[in-house]
Amino acid sequence: MLNKYLLPDKNIRSRVIDGETVLLNLKDNSIYFLNPTGNLIWNMANGKTKIQKIIDKICREFKVDYNVAQKDAINFIKGLLKKNMLNLYDKPKLMPKD
Repeated sequence: MLNKYLLPDKNIRSRVIDGETVLLNLKDNSIYFLNPTGNLIWNMANGKTKIQKIIDKICREFKVDYNVAQKDAINFIKGLLKKNMLNLYDKPKLMPKD
């Protein structure tokens, strides 16, 4: 999974409200609030950054052990994949235009 790329699903909208990232799933109108680590992952899920690079950035930004960052990031990503909020690709993928 570390060498794969992430891209938000087309049915997800994100906004920053009072410094907090909020995700809206248009399929079921569910709302999610991201913590700072989730925010970093979401913002780097641009279809051209490998998950490995995202984890490296988490380590630098939050000064955490690599294994802890990897475990937490993978769990977060798997949760969003399961909810169809993120898509996983083997090769870089461009974000679709609205």
